[in-house]
Amino acid sequence: MVRSLSQWTKTLSFPARISPNRNSKDCSVNVLPITPPPAPPRNKPATSTTTCSSSNSSTMSSPSPPPNVPITEISQIIYPDPESEKAIMGSLVFCIHHKQGCKWSDELRKLKAHLNTCKHDAIPCPNKCGSQIPRVMMTDHLAFTCILRRAICEFCNVEFTGLGLEEHAGTCSSEPMYCESKCGARVVRGRMSIHRAKDCSKRLRRCPHCSREFSADTLSAHGATCPRSPVPCPQRCDAGPMARADLDSHLRDECKALSVPCSFKDAGCRFKGPRHLLEAH
Repeated sequence: MVRSLSQWTKTLSFPARISPNRNSKDCSVNVLPITPPPAPPRNKPATSTTTCSSSNSSTMSSPSPPPNVPITEISQIIYPDPESEKAIMGSLVFCIHHKQGCKWSDELRKLKAHLNTCKHDAIPCPNKCGSQIPRVMMTDHLAFTCILRRAICEFCNVEFTGLGLEEHAGTCSSEPMYCESKCGARVVRGRMSIHRAKDCSKRLRRCPHCSREFSADTLSAHGATCPRSPVPCPQRCDAGPMARADLDSHLRDECKALSVPCSFKDAGCRFKGPRHLLEAH
């Protein structure tokens, strides 16, 4: 990644052994020089001592660079003479990405070349998606997160861009998914509506006798106890099938094949036979 002088020398970290502040592990140093002290008031004459001090201060420190100055002129302000440039560029510094894990440390003049290969330095995505990605993360970015990468849907084998694949992921008709009715079946999205209408064990079905709705897997159990389900007479009389709820009254009052005792059984009569013979008895 190409940087201007002001970008890659903006803040540098120096090893503690050469840092002016020896109590800290890292020392962030601004390369730009210190602003010179203010000039003495005009209403008082400057003494020779003041003049000498001001002259020495002006010699030791360079003026601050004005805004919007070209990089070449800033370089001349930062390095007022070859000796200053040699001293500054020979300073030992850490990589600007040392907090991200880079262990590089060398002279300042070698920093720019190091950043061209530093795995923690961000570079433009080669797919031109607009992202700046550290080199160490570029492989994962190209494989999984770049919106302009080419990717194939694992279910329908159609190729998309990374962004298109994310939008397609929730709509692919070939993607298997669990039934929304929680029957436990996995069905491709394109056949889900057919499954829920015809095959799902949790779909609702109406009982043909009582018109109540039950899930398909419980309808047969309901049919064995449904009060409106037709059942034959257990005595095999001539009456046809009747609702289960009416069976007790039929056996009690109407069934001609049911054996009933004589109404005078308490008096000692032991007759017991079909209802139509009881009247003749």
